[in-house]
Amino acid sequence: FPVTISYSLLTRPTLFLSSYTVPAGKVWKIETMASNSESNTGYSLNGYRLPFYGNQSYGAYKGALWLKEGTQFQLWSNNISGSSEFIVSIIEFNIVP
Repeated sequence: FPVTISYSLLTRPTLFLSSYTVPAGKVWKIETMASNSESNTGYSLNGYRLPFYGNQSYGAYKGALWLKEGTQFQLWSNNISGSSEFIVSIIEFNIVP
């Protein structure tokens, strides 16, 4: 059965959060990523930085994002006015051979 993983994270200005790697034999489906900052926040996949596109009052990623085993995932912030809070909702699936 799939497992739901939720993170509520805090980062300081211009810092990456801890890195998370999709475990061997697993696939992650990221359902939601959001921050309390309107801009200058985003996520990184295997070191490639991607911004959130905040089309509302908060920066957010909308839509499902599938990550295969071994993918490295981070959240980042360049929010110079203070720290940023993030929420991430992940469903973890087992890979069945």
